[in-house]
Amino acid sequence: MSERSVFEAALRDLPNTEAEKVRRALLRHDLDAAWPLVRRHLPDARENPVTLKNTLSGIRKLVTFAQESGESLLAPTPGFAARYLASIAHHAPATQRVLLSRARALYHALRELRVVGPGFDPFAEVRGPELHAPPGEEKVVYGEDEVARLVAHAGVEDRALVLLGADAGLTTGETARLCWEDLDLAGDHLRVHGREIVASERLTDALRAWAARGEGVLYARGSLFSLTDHAIRARLYKLCRKANVEYRAWRALRHRYALRLWQETGDPQRVADQLGLGTLIAVRPYVRLEGRLRRQAQEGSGDGEKPG
Repeated sequence: MSERSVFEAALRDLPNTEAEKVRRALLRHDLDAAWPLVRRHLPDARENPVTLKNTLSGIRKLVTFAQESGESLLAPTPGFAARYLASIAHHAPATQRVLLSRARALYHALRELRVVGPGFDPFAEVRGPELHAPPGEEKVVYGEDEVARLVAHAGVEDRALVLLGADAGLTTGETARLCWEDLDLAGDHLRVHGREIVASERLTDALRAWAARGEGVLYARGSLFSLTDHAIRARLYKLCRKANVEYRAWRALRHRYALRLWQETGDPQRVADQLGLGTLIAVRPYVRLEGRLRRQAQEGSGDGEKPG
């Protein structure tokens, strides 16, 4: 019997428990098959859809690395974690640390499921790079004048896109999946993943203008945009060039919204709720960001005016 046949026969003989289902899947590097069970055992009871999506993306990167390296996730060779860290070294230090935390989240779930032993963690001794600044100090945002230039140079569709990021804090994924049925433009509200977001007047106007290009607000149905996440980011890049605005990633629009919401309310729970953040700890970077921008404003003008 060939080595592959022995391997497949061994898989068929495993008991059909949750742990064995996950074990079978990960032996094949099949994260999609394992994910429904793995996600229920992640640390911190991660339930927020955005957090889960980001966690899945980070774990998928690890699984892909293991598959391409010929490594077993359940019995990796010595140095596996260090080699994975080297493979993501081209990312920013903060991103590397996030990816490592998601790798650790996978092994936390595997221990909870008893797929691996209680002390098994190949990433236990691996440390990410030191951050040169506390979280939040490295966040970048679009300035209000830059958002205004983007809006001024945008067509009807792109204006709605940009303001969903800058005035509602939506991610590209949320924007791509947004449906007309999620909007209550009479009440200036958007419904996204069970949370209600108050829409600004200019965002409401932009959405009404976009709806008017089709059936109008009263009759519009289905997706607002026929765009993927990548296409939305590409639209922003082209618009920045057109408006002579320095391009930053889409999340800089979301950071802009979060920062302004914090400045206006001073309420971390409100910020977390409106952005769909799973924990109040995730709001702290925006508090630090405001402090950094305030110091810069004071150094530049000599007064205490809030940045905004």
